[in-house]
Amino acid sequence: MSDPDRFQLRRLEATDYQKRIFRSLTAQPDVYYIAVIEDTESQKVVGSASLVIEQKFLRNGGKCGHIEDVVVDSACRGHRLGLRCDGEV
Repeated sequence: MSDPDRFQLRRLEATDYQKRIFRSLTAQPDVYYIAVIEDTESQKVVGSASLVIEQKFLRNGGKCGHIEDVVVDSACRGHRLGLRCDGEV
């Protein structure tokens, strides 16, 4: 099983990607939400999930969310990190 203190679930930060990409993904916080899992031992991002929120014409402008791109580093699989990301977004 997993050491609960080893992995930290947090929101995407500017230090995770080149600034241009980070600015693009976070420019519309009401449209994109990206959660990442950081391995606190190696200080590397080992998983992430994205939530894209859109307004739907057919739902009278109501919002609809899509969970996309749930990924976990192959070396860190088996710790249920994808489920943690999924639950966060």
